[in-house]
Amino acid sequence: EHGACPVISGEKWGANVWIWNYKRPPMKSKKNPRSISFSFNNKRAGPVDLSYAAGDGQADTFFSTIEPDTQYSVTTYAGHNWHIRETGQDAVLHAFTIPPKKDGITQLDIE
Repeated sequence: EHGACPVISGEKWGANVWIWNYKRPPMKSKKNPRSISFSFNNKRAGPVDLSYAAGDGQADTFFSTIEPDTQYSVTTYAGHNWHIRETGQDAVLHAFTIPPKKDGITQLDIE
């Protein structure tokens, strides 16, 4: 059943439709002030895989394959750990911990 009227037979579909008769108010950003926009720049000849490393015995979470001479940006937080591997390999090329925002470091060149 749906909140308004019971379904007697078949299925019931519902959707919200917002209609504005004047200029829509601006959307408010809910960005966390502690978040950091960080870029990983692949300067290597081949592609690399970027993964978030949660630690505590948990498997890494794959984020993206970064092609050569390409940048990949993430929203992350100070203290988060990231692993970079050659695509298709298990060995970690770089293990990187995001520094505090106050340090002003916003990118890593993968060489």
